[in-house]
Amino acid sequence: METKTFTDQIRRRLSPSPYTGEHDVRGTVLDLVMTRRTRVRRDVLAVTHLDRADGIEPLLAACRAAVRGVVGRIWPPIRLQLVVAGPEREWLVALDRIVPDGPVPRPVHLTAIYLVDPETGRWQAVARSEERSGREVDGSLEDQLAMILAA
Repeated sequence: METKTFTDQIRRRLSPSPYTGEHDVRGTVLDLVMTRRTRVRRDVLAVTHLDRADGIEPLLAACRAAVRGVVGRIWPPIRLQLVVAGPEREWLVALDRIVPDGPVPRPVHLTAIYLVDPETGRWQAVARSEERSGREVDGSLEDQLAMILAA
């Protein structure tokens, strides 16, 4: 499956529920940004693509900055789950450098990174153990990714 088709599948499966808002990502490194809001935080799902593994750290920083710019205000805090679509051979060599944020909150807190190869259907989630225990969003996203890639 092509990256654009994969991104469209995510949009169709996760909007309008559980993500109720979609933001304009033109001019950013992002392919898709969807949000849902609670009283105490905003959950954001963003999709981007990886062309070369040597650019993973700058890509993660650019995604965080782009989400902040696209979503706007920093209150309530943003809990970001990032889907990075690209060839498995590229993200496998960068796997040890792909780290979500630690327990100290940030205005845009990168809680989980999902590395996906839409061509092969293989994927891997990278999240800290404390984030994985609260699977209210993560579990459903992992289930949805598995269904999209199995199709």
